Amino acid sequence: MATQPNPTPFPACTLESGECPIFPGFHQEVLNSLPADLAVLDLEGRFLYINPAAVRDDTMREWLVGKTEEDYCAARGIDPKFARNRHRHLNKSIREKKIVSFEEEYPIQNGRRRWFLRFYSPILDQEGEVAQVIGYGIEITERKAIEQALRASEERYRLLFEGSHDAIAVYGRGTQPLLYNARFLEMLGYTDQELAATNVMDRVHPEDREMLLRNNRDRLAGNPVPRVYEYRALHKDGHVLNIEATFDPICQDGEIIGIQGVFRDITERKRAEEALRESEEKYRLLFDRSNESIAVFATGLKPILVNDRFVELTGYSREELLGTDLRGLVHPEDVARVMENNRRRMEGEEISRVYEFRAVRKDGAVIEIEGSFDLIRRGEQVIGIQGIFRDITERKRIQESLFEQQKEQTIITLAGGIAHDFNNILLGVMGNAALLEDELAGLPSAKSLVKNILTSSARMAELTNQLLAYARGGKHRPEPSSVNEIIEDTLKILHGSLHSSVRVERHLDPAIWPVEADRTQMSQVFLNLFVNALEAMDMGGTLTVRTENVRHATLWHGPGAEQMAAGDYVHIAVTDTGVGMTEETRRRLFEPFYTTKFMGRGLGLAASQGIIYNHRGVIVVDSEQGRGSTFHVILPKSERCLATQSAPSPAATRHNGTILVVDDEETVRDVAGRMLKRLGFQVLLAEDGAAGLALHEQNRSKISLVLLDIQMDGMSGDEVFERMIEIDPEVRVILSSGYEETAVTTTFRCSEKIAGFIQKPYTMATLTRTIDEVLGE
Repeated sequence: MATQPNPTPFPACTLESGECPIFPGFHQEVLNSLPADLAVLDLEGRFLYINPAAVRDDTMREWLVGKTEEDYCAARGIDPKFARNRHRHLNKSIREKKIVSFEEEYPIQNGRRRWFLRFYSPILDQEGEVAQVIGYGIEITERKAIEQALRASEERYRLLFEGSHDAIAVYGRGTQPLLYNARFLEMLGYTDQELAATNVMDRVHPEDREMLLRNNRDRLAGNPVPRVYEYRALHKDGHVLNIEATFDPICQDGEIIGIQGVFRDITERKRAEEALRESEEKYRLLFDRSNESIAVFATGLKPILVNDRFVELTGYSREELLGTDLRGLVHPEDVARVMENNRRRMEGEEISRVYEFRAVRKDGAVIEIEGSFDLIRRGEQVIGIQGIFRDITERKRIQESLFEQQKEQTIITLAGGIAHDFNNILLGVMGNAALLEDELAGLPSAKSLVKNILTSSARMAELTNQLLAYARGGKHRPEPSSVNEIIEDTLKILHGSLHSSVRVERHLDPAIWPVEADRTQMSQVFLNLFVNALEAMDMGGTLTVRTENVRHATLWHGPGAEQMAAGDYVHIAVTDTGVGMTEETRRRLFEPFYTTKFMGRGLGLAASQGIIYNHRGVIVVDSEQGRGSTFHVILPKSERCLATQSAPSPAATRHNGTILVVDDEETVRDVAGRMLKRLGFQVLLAEDGAAGLALHEQNRSKISLVLLDIQMDGMSGDEVFERMIEIDPEVRVILSSGYEETAVTTTFRCSEKIAGFIQKPYTMATLTRTIDEVLGE
């Protein structure tokens, strides 16, 4: 028996007011209409009220008010044991102040027995004491009859009934369950007493009640009706349950006496089905509207489902795609790898789900694809493959471009470093050779050997200058210049080597804008371009040189051109009618040491590119095999007027005083010291920045000049320079480096204090001229 709830305190009342003693405000007519037996008794067991369902005889009902159960049994000729049993349960309810329930078998005059489930429920007053008791009963005769009919297999049925995971209820010919298991109560959220006082049909969703009642009537009448169907029920707390019900008739002696119902709560299953439908819809939307190209393949890589983006990616129609397989879309050279990956994946090997391959569009274009593959399973069985594809052609192009840029930058850095170190070595060779030349003035044969050394050293210096030009660290002294003049001067140099079969055409704009250019370096660029054009026309042809003023907006899109800011530019085009270039040659044309000549260093065009970039310009080439080549040079317009030749500065004649040489290369210190002593100076030598600062601190009153190397281990040249300026703001410093001035002094915070600059390797004449310019100011 389930635990009974404690009664709720309620003020005692009589029925004279017409109100219900349990629910104030409910009139006696309401109680009179209740189908269940109901009576209100005092503490002595006397009837205060009896409803018509309990006693249908109005005269008898009126007579019983004020009487007891014993009086009723005596008047009806009923065994008094029924009265005693009821009185015992009534006293228990009053004594324990709780609801008491019990069953009783009640005989009637025709001999048929009836069964009732009876309850006594105390009503408490404001002080918590029992004031009255409500007694009510529900006839359970049908339930008892069904129990009796099932008694032969009762134990087996009871185990099934109570132990079932499904809710089970047994009905008579009505709709109120007569017997039910704990799962039935749990499903609806009621206690045994609550369900007994509830019309179960009220717990059916209003929209499903008529269908349930109609099926029940047809079933009891023996008409065909579905055995299993779904409906909605209402839980005690109000939420809706989805129920799958199975109904079977209970027969006795060939007559239907009741119905057994088995109920399964399928609410979660319904939610899962709905979620699955929503998931399928979301997948469909994702599949169709995704920015990615998606295809679903059978295990043999035959497409069975493709989205619009996949159609766009391949260029084929959906019908064409569904009639082929993935092998027909993959580049022939990559088919074997794709199929091998698919085989290993299908056999359960752990391989990367993402890899790259090439595909061929319907129009023949080859595209780079990043594919992501996942197996589709049903249980343990693989039923398909989902592929997500991304066109990475542009990304690969950018990666390749970045790689080329990084490779170029690495080579540039290497070339600059080699040239810088080589210049330090050359300074030792050239300086010592020049000093030796003076020592051997009386030995003509030896002096000739020294001259050969100096000539070879000069050629080596030219090579390092080309390396520095490629590394954009060579000597660069720009001034407003006319490219027309530089071109004409360069063509004059070239004139003697022109073959009679080569014609030169000039289309030089007379109103060409000036550019900021180092005339010597720019002449080297044009000379390289002209020589390259002549070598491409070994059977003769036409060399055309064109200059024009252009706006950036009118420029073509070539490598590097997109990086140029909008503005005014000078365009120089050098065109030949020679053999042209292959794509491989054109792509590698500006790589250092790349050459198509049998004899050649391959530095000319690489150095030219470095010079042009150093002038904030761009050089690009257009070429096809058999159709010649055109080199385009684009240089920014100068905002200054053309430079005029200025008279040379008068040379200083004062060759005395003390010069401090700070350089971490021993050979350079030795050569520079000897040269300076030859010029008449006292010399102090320092092997690094710290030693140079110490010597400067000790001798600053007599030091006329400092010759300071910029690249040194330990304390760098710019640090030494700044410390010297702090110690002596009037100190005069000539900076020295294997790199060009602007490439190494841009980070100097006190650049306006620099007295002069000399690039290695320098000669005695260059050193003398630089010192005279500084000391002669």
